[in-house]
Amino acid sequence: MQGAVDTKLLKGQRCYLSLDLSKKNDLTALTGTWVRLRALSFPSPDGASIYTLHKREETARIEQDTAFAETFDLLGAVGRNGTAFVFGDNAVFAGPDGAGGTAYVSVSARFDANEGKVESIQQVLADESGTVARALLRLDVNGRILGYAAYNDGTQGIMTFTADKFIIQSQDGLTNCFYVDAATNTVKMHNVEVDTLKIGAMDPEFIAKQIAFNGKEGTQILPGGVIMKWGKFRAPINGETSLSVVFAVPFPTSCDSFVPTPYIETFSDLNDLWLQAIGEPTRMGATVATQAAATSNRRLDGFNWLAFGR
Repeated sequence: MQGAVDTKLLKGQRCYLSLDLSKKNDLTALTGTWVRLRALSFPSPDGASIYTLHKREETARIEQDTAFAETFDLLGAVGRNGTAFVFGDNAVFAGPDGAGGTAYVSVSARFDANEGKVESIQQVLADESGTVARALLRLDVNGRILGYAAYNDGTQGIMTFTADKFIIQSQDGLTNCFYVDAATNTVKMHNVEVDTLKIGAMDPEFIAKQIAFNGKEGTQILPGGVIMKWGKFRAPINGETSLSVVFAVPFPTSCDSFVPTPYIETFSDLNDLWLQAIGEPTRMGATVATQAAATSNRRLDGFNWLAFGR
């Protein structure tokens, strides 16, 4: 450090005040630094080093027509099995090409193999091209990260969260108004009002719980756990008879409703044959019967069916 140094002992702490006079004839550059350091150490009986310290440094600098200022703070404690530190660094500048400020704070602690750290950064940079603001909060415990990053350049703002779970609670803490679980890719909301629901917005969820229609049967699990099945039977039916429908994939618990619908390939007022569901359906299938009002002109080309269950 160049120039004159004034050293004083103030209340047990050593202070240094320095002015950089190496360019005392150059009025375009000037630096002032003030440093305060306090430290206390004590050797433990087993030889381990135990100490604590507090350091504060303040710097102001002018170069050409740009001004800089910075403060640095460090609190530290070192024990037999652990350490803890609080660190802060704030800096600003202003000159012909722009201006900006950054504030950084970190708090860390370690004990044996367990450690954690909290960091926060706020920064604003402005020049002729525009202004950018950034913010960061990061909580790191043994490598597990929680936090957010925010960015705004005046045209768009982006905020990204890193978390296992994200919860918005009511004031009394009894209701989770908004709940996100990243591990299960689940979002839960207590009460939702939607002005516009875009078609296809829930397609991935429905497709994931669907067995595509294979020409005879299809299955869809609906919100709430209700299961819908649909299918068709194609073969000529020329009289009163009973037919069994066997589900390719049975309902897990029960079939609560089975509705058959007659099918004819082309319109005819002579094909008078209708369907009835016989008895209660089971999780495995259902039985239908055909009936007619006359002994002639009885024909169907098959039937469609729709079933609901759980």
